[in-house]
Parts: sequence; C-alpha cells; structure tokens
Amino acid sequence: MKNLLQQIYTVQKIDLQLDEFEELKGDLPKEAARLRFEVQSREKSLEDLQAQITKAVIEMDEVDVEIQSTKDKLEKYRKQQMEVKTNKQYDSLTKEIETSQQEITNLEKKFEELEKKIHISKIDKERIDAELPALVKDLKHVEKELSEYSSGNEEEEKMLRDQRAKIVADISADFINTYERIRGAKGGKAIVPIVVKEGKKKVKEGTCGGCFNRVPPERLVELRVLDKMFRCENCGRILVPNEVVMTVEQNTPLQM
Repeated sequence: MKNLLQQIYTVQKIDLQLDEFEELKGDLPKEAARLRFEVQSREKSLEDLQAQITKAVIEMDEVDVEIQSTKDKLEKYRKQQMEVKTNKQYDSLTKEIETSQQEITNLEKKFEELEKKIHISKIDKERIDAELPALVKDLKHVEKELSEYSSGNEEEEKMLRDQRAKIVADISADFINTYERIRGAKGGKAIVPIVVKEGKKKVKEGTCGGCFNRVPPERLVELRVLDKMFRCENCGRILVPNEVVMTVEQNTPLQM
C-alpha cells in the first residue's frame, strides 16, 4: 500500500504541473475548440444546403416534365371531347379533363414550393459563405497563438505525460478512477498529507491537508501503518502520512 500511495501521490504531482501548463494557456484551448466547432458546423450546413438545393433542382425538373406531360394529355382529352358522339363519352372525358387540370394545379404548386425552398436555401448558403471566412481567420489566429505557446513547452509536457502514463500503468483502474473522481470534485487535489505542525495560518497538527478538519487520533495511528487507504471523513480526499510525501519529494521521477 505504501508503494501504491507513493505512486498515486506522484501522479497527482504530475497532474498539478500539467494543470499549471493549461492555466498558462488561458482560454486559448477553449476558444480554439469553440471556433473549430463553429467552422465545422457551418461547413456541414453548407454541405447540407447544397445537397438540398441539388435535390430540389432535380425534383423541379421531374415536376416540370410531369406538368408538360399532363398538359399534353389535357390537350388530347379536349380534342377527343370535340369528336365524341355520346354523352357518356363526353362525360368521361370531362372527368379526365378535370382530373388533369387538378393535377397540373397541384404540380405547379409543388414547383413553386420547390422554387421557394431553393431560394431560401441559397439565401442561407450566401449568409454562411459570408460568415465562414472570418471564423476561419479567427481560428487560424488562435491556433497559431496556441501552437506558439505549446511549442515552447511541448517537450516538457510530453515528458510529464509519458512519466504519468508509465506510473498509471502499474496502478489498478479502480484506484485511478477513484483518484480522478475525487480530483475532479476537489479542485485538482485528491490526495493530501496530514498536517504535522502549525503553519502561518495556525492550522492544528493532525488535521487533513485538504479541508484542515481534525483527523481522529486512532486514524492517525492507522495511517502510519500504511496497510490500507484512508479518506478524510469530512472532505473525502485520500489521506497519506508525511512519510509518503517526503519519499516522493526526495525521490521524484520528474526530471525537468
């Protein structure tokens, strides 16, 4: 257990250093992600709008052919109606004529709706086309700033991440998950030492190094045995005796 606590404390030390790098980057990563999302969303919208326009144009051509075909039939029915010799034939052709006229009306309405759809899609496409260049320019600017910053610390960050990965590989997934869950909930510090002496803030000896609440004397004794993991009853952080902290500080694997 002692070795495990030393490993996880070392992981936290690395994570805190990586946090400092992220803080130095400021809002650049978030801004780059936001702009990247905006650019990708608009590019996807342009693709969708172009697809809608293309589909509508094809449909318009098909409807136009149907309109012409129906008009041809209508003209044929009218000519036939002039030549019929019985009322029954006349009435039958009258129904065909009415049906064809209604079909033409419906098809022309559909044609107009498609025209309107294309018109609206083109307006939306023109608007996005006008917005996109500025967003792309802003994204390139932010990515350049981020790249310039990252290039100055890339080697050090990579070294830290590589060291972290090697240590984490030897720790159980359950333990790492517990550590990361607590770390996320407690502002980056999941594992803290026991306070061994009063400091400038007059923190009492034998308190949690995270919330500074008193740790029961019997728990302090158990902690020194280092045979299992203990968590603060108040804040839930993992507690370690200063022996673990000192060992990590004196034999840290970080070489910067």
